[in-house]
Parts: sequence; C-alpha cells; structure tokens
Amino acid sequence: MASVVGQREVDLSSLSLEQLNQLKTQHQEEVQTLTANYAALRDGLARYQEAKSAVEAMGRKAEGREILVPLTQSLYVPGKVIEGDKFLVDIGTGYYAEKSQRETEEFLTRKAGMVEANLASLREVIEMKRKAFETLTMVMRQRLSQIEENRSKYMAQQAKEES
Repeated sequence: MASVVGQREVDLSSLSLEQLNQLKTQHQEEVQTLTANYAALRDGLARYQEAKSAVEAMGRKAEGREILVPLTQSLYVPGKVIEGDKFLVDIGTGYYAEKSQRETEEFLTRKAGMVEANLASLREVIEMKRKAFETLTMVMRQRLSQIEENRSKYMAQQAKEES
C-alpha cells in the first residue's frame, strides 16, 4: 500500500511500526500547525472585511466628527475627522499610504481576495494531510491487528506443544 507523504510516495507496507508511528506523529503536528495557520488567516480575512465595512460607513459624512485615534493597540487619543474621504492605509512592513475612500475599499477587497485564495489552497493541503494521517492510522491498526493475531497463534501453538 502506497501513500503520498509530503511530495513523495512511500510504500507504507515496507515501513516498520516505529517508522509508521513517526510519520503519523509528523502528520498530526503538520495538521495542527496548518489548522492554526488557517484560523489565523480566517481572522485576518475578518479584519479586512471589518475594515472595509468601517471605511464604507465612514466616508464624507464623518467630517467634523470626533473619533478615537489608535496610537498603539491599547492607547487611543481623541481626534477630529477633517477629510472624511481620505484614509491612511497600512500597506505593509510599517509603510502607510494615503488613499481615497474608493482606493481604500479596492485595496481591502484585493487583500481579502488574496487571503481567501490562500485559505482555499491551505484547506486543500490540510485535507490532503488529514487523509494521509487517516491512511497511516489505518495501516498501523492493520499492522497491530496482524501482530496480535500472530501472537495469539503463536501462544496457541505453544500451549498445544506443552500439552
């Protein structure tokens, strides 16, 4: 019985029980890591969608309104909106750009689309890893069952020879 492990195909029937267990553990850890990454990407997607909703709600009608401006994640200062159609957008690695409302919405839509594409591909990888994990588990159960069966036969034969 062959199974795909990583990028190569491995004949699982040729592996020892210990090697199968190591592969199973490796796959289990990979699935856990990938699942955590998937959750983080989902959270990122939600943030982009929330930001887009906030930009849509803000717009020109916000001019003159008082707001809280974040300086850090936990420090906000009071401020006043002067130009409601201009936004300061974090474009990555500490760089910011001033964009119009339309440009900001397009930027957030584009970023959300990229995250959605990454989520789809990551979902496929997770599913492939889970199937490989299930295959490894099944092979290990069969192997253990076979070992137990052989042990039982051996014990029965030993009992016969003693009597």
